[in-house]
Amino acid sequence: MTNISFEPRWVSAPGETILTALQRRLWSVEDLADRLDLPDPEVRRIVVGEREIGADLAGQLAATLGGSSDFWLTREQRYREGLHALGLDEIFQRMPLDQMAAFGWISPLGRDWRERVAACSAFFDVVDADDWNSRFGAAVEQARYRASETFESDEAAVAAWLRQAEIEAESLPLEAWDPTAVRAAIPALRALSRQPNPERFIPELQRVLAAAGVAAVIVRAPKGCPISGAAFRTRSGRAALVLSVRHLADDHLWFSLFHELGHLLLHDVQEPLLDDLDGPSEDNAEHEANDFAARTLADGVVSALSSERSSSPTMRAVVAAASQAGIAAGIIVGQLQHRGIIGHHQLNQLKRRYRWDGVTLKTSRRP
Repeated sequence: MTNISFEPRWVSAPGETILTALQRRLWSVEDLADRLDLPDPEVRRIVVGEREIGADLAGQLAATLGGSSDFWLTREQRYREGLHALGLDEIFQRMPLDQMAAFGWISPLGRDWRERVAACSAFFDVVDADDWNSRFGAAVEQARYRASETFESDEAAVAAWLRQAEIEAESLPLEAWDPTAVRAAIPALRALSRQPNPERFIPELQRVLAAAGVAAVIVRAPKGCPISGAAFRTRSGRAALVLSVRHLADDHLWFSLFHELGHLLLHDVQEPLLDDLDGPSEDNAEHEANDFAARTLADGVVSALSSERSSSPTMRAVVAAASQAGIAAGIIVGQLQHRGIIGHHQLNQLKRRYRWDGVTLKTSRRP
């Protein structure tokens, strides 16, 4: 997270200008109330900023205290804008701003809090705190994802990651949502798992799913975002999924992909469904998405390997089974480990590993 040093963050209400004008005239608030022909409590609400200054009141203040109507209206407008900015900055101070800039999501920022508000408001496409909370805050707070005990979740980091996913999903060329076409694309997606280079299989994966109406994106997660993937609808209504490739291994990537496809096919996805696939879940939708991914990817292969032998499947057997099934061997290893058929330390050499080069996923260099 970005460390925010002390900086003055305040806005001045029009009431301060009113009080200054009263002091110069040696008037009290009650005197002003008499001249404005308003009840004393109402004038006090104006002074503390609880009542907004509209055109009529601006004209009265101009006639009574000086200045023009435009002066008082502008003073009020700037005060309200400042309040909105302060409300947003309470949210944006928690954002992983340094990483967001390093990933190219926003421009590098200085120390000025208003610059931070302007940049983050543009990134999230919101006008005030209520707007942000309705679009992102509630979705992240109430999201159905399983928090791993190993990682602490940061709602601000999750929201930033989800917003970047939405931005990238909106930029992809896309056909209309077609669940039948998504199911028909499954064999092609399974075959893609055998391609070792993510710089090759990711564009093809996106093309295949875009033809079926799914915007699929890979977005590197900032620190504090332990989410493996998410299924969601963009603001324009597009069906979308995002993967973080948090474990940088092919078994996790492909299982996460099919898990999110399961959500899109099986559930009425409106609010984002965020998933941390490391932890247990009592949510039926999560169980259904897990079952869909396991069955679609390698269920028959894993079952055959576990029933054919009294001992653990060998590397040769797994490689042969993967070749016959037309999927990556690492996927089978991951499922064997998940089901407890082999230990988590076994056959990991069959998994393909990845690395991040900035925000580009690449094949990991061999040691």
